[in-house]
Amino acid sequence: MASVDERARVSEKQAVLLEEDLLKLEKELENKYCQLGKNVYEAADHMVSEINDTVDRLVEAKIRLRDMREQNTCLSYLAANPKHNRFCGKCGRPLEGKE
Repeated sequence: MASVDERARVSEKQAVLLEEDLLKLEKELENKYCQLGKNVYEAADHMVSEINDTVDRLVEAKIRLRDMREQNTCLSYLAANPKHNRFCGKCGRPLEGKE
């Protein structure tokens, strides 16, 4: 039969092994979170570039349409307004050159 001291040593040894396993699992989890963050950052960085390109094309299209229709554009919202409007129909701000 195992003595109390021997059982305590075995129990302590098991605790040390469990602590080592816990440290490994914590490090593994940290690495996975770091990888996830890196993946999200890279995807977001790519998406921001695509979004900016789309916004640029949208602004250019709105300006072309405004010019074709001889309209005024609100600089705050890029909202097209009839040429005679003094204020933006969307936000109420004065249109450039109409103040």
